[in-house]
Amino acid sequence: MLRQPATWLVLLGITPLVAACGLAAGADTCDRDLGEILMFATAVDNGGTMRAEVELRDGSVLAEPLSLCKSDDLRILATAPEEVEHGGRIVYAVTLEVEDSSRNIDVEYDRDGDRIAFTLGLPASFEVTSPLADSDVPRSEDYTLAWNPPNPGGEMHIGVLEEIGFGVCLTTEVESHTYKDPEGVAVDDDGNWVVPADTISGATRDRCDATYWFTRQNEAAYPDALYPGGALVAQTTRSIAFTSVP
Repeated sequence: MLRQPATWLVLLGITPLVAACGLAAGADTCDRDLGEILMFATAVDNGGTMRAEVELRDGSVLAEPLSLCKSDDLRILATAPEEVEHGGRIVYAVTLEVEDSSRNIDVEYDRDGDRIAFTLGLPASFEVTSPLADSDVPRSEDYTLAWNPPNPGGEMHIGVLEEIGFGVCLTTEVESHTYKDPEGVAVDDDGNWVVPADTISGATRDRCDATYWFTRQNEAAYPDALYPGGALVAQTTRSIAFTSVP
């Protein structure tokens, strides 16, 4: 299953409101055993930058966000990450230019003599060759999406985002072509995929500004020492703006 960082709370059965209510001032890892800590980690190559994030949460029903205890040592690529708070979340992040980053993102978490270490292996890089950026893509004709190089035997997820929000202009409700679902559509990573005519429909306007996104994903094994239910995910993703036309 494709795991998008923004959907983790949903995977846990936690609504944004509950998450916000669960944000306790000053909640940290200091008075929690390692087995009480839930971890989510991502590394994402978007073609320009590589951003790696680690998020820690209490392994309870509310899964409240946790900041690091001062005695804890978290390293991403041997670098102390920046603490960032936004949207009821606390994340520890490192951002690098893609050309300056390794494809293997080493993460180490040391606390009270316990050590968690794992590597997020970024999937192979690729570029989208069809559609071209800002081109018109017809809905009434079969249209071939293409990327290079392919990864035979692998999986590519393809989705559609709209510039001004979900469901405003385009609908994608045909089985196996639900591109506006958060996970997109999983296809064979063969370098091309045909979107059949009329599987994407215009709603209120003929011309709809949108973006195709393409994502490869790897998952690392989740450490047994941590509270179960977290995820360690590496993604290589590309996006192309286009205009959907009749």
